Amino acid sequence: MKKIKSNEIVTNKLVKTDAKLYGYIPDKARDVANKICTIINASEADEGGIISVVGPQSSGKSLVGMELIEKFDGKELKIVAAQPKADRSDVPEGKLFSRVGYEIPAVSFQTKKEIEKIFHCNDIVVIDEIQFTPTSLQSYLLKEMRMFKDRGGWTIVLGLLYTSLGTEFLISSVLKDEASALFQLKSTCQMCGRRNAIYNQRLVKGKPAANTAPDLMPPSSDVIYEPRCQDCYVVVGE
Repeated sequence: MKKIKSNEIVTNKLVKTDAKLYGYIPDKARDVANKICTIINASEADEGGIISVVGPQSSGKSLVGMELIEKFDGKELKIVAAQPKADRSDVPEGKLFSRVGYEIPAVSFQTKKEIEKIFHCNDIVVIDEIQFTPTSLQSYLLKEMRMFKDRGGWTIVLGLLYTSLGTEFLISSVLKDEASALFQLKSTCQMCGRRNAIYNQRLVKGKPAANTAPDLMPPSSDVIYEPRCQDCYVVVGE
């Protein structure tokens, strides 16, 4: 497992095409991580909070989490990376993974007991892929975050805000409104090339998915996702 280091997030880890499209993303992720560090370090000893980082794929969300782990690891505050267990090839168990090619160890949770342990053994909790938290665990996870905040703990949640149908994931929406700080990342639209993509476009056999499709569909040989701006994003009616 390769642990990310700030000076290693470089564009030569990307293929040439991706470097041209997304080479600016690591710097943006590092900037957001620095801002989050400033917020936490400037807080009172018993002050906690929830910080939300949202954006489409390839916008640097996981890189923000990795940078935070790097910055606080071995320091006075105990930090952990976590994510819900999801039966998806793009969410590998036991690690945070970035499309830039880096990964760090993470705790994958699927029970209330595992969630409780994460919050009771750490000072800062970074949760990636928050949108994939099972519905049956979402209210319990929110309760633990709020209690953690009251105890002076900080939770940084990373994830998609919008579903591929253009609606908001419920838990992402709730945390966006409840967060003491919100960072909204953008990516490069793969249609027009502008750096203002906020949606994930779902393509099924190369065509935009219909609005009758499920909110969640894992990537496959037929299903792919790509960042799109508001002008290029398409949802097809039934």
